[in-house]
Amino acid sequence: GEHIGLSLRGSDRARLTSAFEGLADGGQVKMPLTDAPWGTAGWLTDKFGISWNLDIEKS
Repeated sequence: GEHIGLSLRGSDRARLTSAFEGLADGGQVKMPLTDAPWGTAGWLTDKFGISWNLDIEKS
């Protein structure tokens, strides 16, 4: 089948953390928000089967 994957990236930690938590509700977290060399990263599949990568840049 076909798959959709989206990515969100920015420096607003509160906003992106809230987005991650909202998308995770009813979905499956593949990688919780974790420190990475460029900031913080997380990966999940939402309740509709869409994969999301979120990157929070270091400020």
